[in-house]
Amino acid sequence: MPPAPTGGWRATLMLVNAVAHLSEAVLDHPDIELSYHWFKVKLKTHSTNGVTNKDFALARKIEEVVMWQPDCEPGGLERLPDDPRYDYEV
Repeated sequence: MPPAPTGGWRATLMLVNAVAHLSEAVLDHPDIELSYHWFKVKLKTHSTNGVTNKDFALARKIEEVVMWQPDCEPGGLERLPDDPRYDYEV
């Protein structure tokens, strides 16, 4: 799978930190590669040296969080202004 592109360095760091938080919460420690405007997460259960249901569940949660957009659901949250100062979207 190709790396996930981001809006730039700030977005990359924020998204990688979100992935790290989710992973630590379930005691999983994925390999993460990153650069200026992309990152790649490799999930594997180290104790079994393979991919398990735990990895698939974490992948679904990571995708849900990383792909979430505030204006795609009810609740009054709005997207960032169209202003370069706030440019760190996925």
